[in-house]
Formats: sequence, structure tokens, C-alpha cells
Amino acid sequence: MNQMDLHSAEETIAQRAALARLIDGLVRDDGMHPTAIDDLYLIRCSAPSELVHGLHKPALCIIVQGSKEVRLGDELYTYDALHYLVVSVTVPVAGRVLEASSGEPYLCIRLDIDPAMVATLVAESAPLSQPVEG
Repeated sequence: MNQMDLHSAEETIAQRAALARLIDGLVRDDGMHPTAIDDLYLIRCSAPSELVHGLHKPALCIIVQGSKEVRLGDELYTYDALHYLVVSVTVPVAGRVLEASSGEPYLCIRLDIDPAMVATLVAESAPLSQPVEG
């Protein structure tokens, strides 16, 4: 790893730690907490959890601290602070928090996605490149 990569990695770790402190200061109780921004939630869990079954709606989930696994049929997805989860359609899942403690709780940011809004944005946006006419 060169000096530039090392600095970038250290910066990322420092930013992640600062974000974890911020979220931990905002949500002291376990659970999913709404924010002033519609469709944005902060999630906290201070211990590993049992497997919970439910429907996961379209969302972007970014873990700041800890880890979680989500099962979709026979597929198993494990994600953590280095890996995020994107759910594009509502699906039945089972999930559980793997890594969490009272000293270092599982902390996650979830942004729900409205598929109709995404489709509208895509339809209204200009193409990124124009075809070459020949």
C-alpha cells in the first residue's frame, strides 16, 4: 500500500468513527429512528439479534458500525461498514445483526427508495451520451 492509499484509508476510518459517534449521540435507544428527512432512518442495536422475518422495501442501507446478514431465499448476504445493501424491489427477507455490543452498537443509515420517483427521474434526465450518427 503506497503512502496515498494509506492516508486515504486512515481518512476513511476517521470519518467512519466520527459518523458512528454522531449517530450514537443522536439515537441512544435500540430500534429504527425516523429523522427530519423523510425516508431517512437511523438504526441502532446494542446486541446481536435473532433472525427476524419480514418484507424489505426498496432502500439503501449503509452500516456505519457492526455487521448484519440478510437471507433472501437460498441467498445469504452479509454486509458491514465496508459493504452496503441496495434493495431495488420489495422482497421477503430474514435478517439478523451479527456484530453489536453496548460499547460498539450496530449503527446503520437506511434511505428508503421510491421506485416511481426513480423512474420519473430517469425518464426526465438527458442521456449521458449521444449516439454517433453515421
